[in-house]
Amino acid sequence: MGAVADRCQRIALMWQWRFWQQVGSPARTVAALNHLLADWDACVTAAESVSTKPCDELTPYLSSRPSKGATPPLHLLATRAHALGQLGRWCDARAQLEQLRALQPAHAAHAFNLGYVCAQLGDAPAATQAFQACIQVAPHIDRAWYGLGAALFDQGDWSGAEAAWVKQVNMQPLCPDGYTQLVRLAVQRQDAMAARSWLDQLRRFEPRQALALEPLVAALPELGLSPLADCPA
Repeated sequence: MGAVADRCQRIALMWQWRFWQQVGSPARTVAALNHLLADWDACVTAAESVSTKPCDELTPYLSSRPSKGATPPLHLLATRAHALGQLGRWCDARAQLEQLRALQPAHAAHAFNLGYVCAQLGDAPAATQAFQACIQVAPHIDRAWYGLGAALFDQGDWSGAEAAWVKQVNMQPLCPDGYTQLVRLAVQRQDAMAARSWLDQLRRFEPRQALALEPLVAALPELGLSPLADCPA
């Protein structure tokens, strides 16, 4: 009866977090997942305490529990990290994603999400490292290139940021984000020619966004003047 009850309890907990996730309640999603993960840990502890007892009647009891040393299903941890991010609990989300990275170091999504969370926390070096890890595994993820550009920019590496954003716009030529950042970067460099070039490309498919950037470009020195050095003031 204990094994059946445990299985039913786990099913109920699984239903709870899925339900709250579907209705868009990250706080209750996290609470349900916390209960489920606590139940998982309790099951591991129970399995460890009885696994050394050679008794045939324990077989069905153990079959409903995680094996000794087992980790929770990783999708539960990933969902918890996402819900923590939705709540703005960035430090907790980071800790959860770092655990996932340790368990699955070659998983691109975990690295990307960790980069995003580190960026939210203002930790540009850690964000750079995470986005680079994502790109190493999955170089086709254009948002990782965009995030890498932002992290490098925050560290004053303007050339590296430009290269990453150029890579992103080449991969997604109809996504305005990279173009916008390249325009702003050129403005900071006082490079009117580059700013106008990127702005013209953006205007072809996002005229409103280009219009919002036009005053920044219009305020630059006349074309032909030398841009400032490639470093923040």
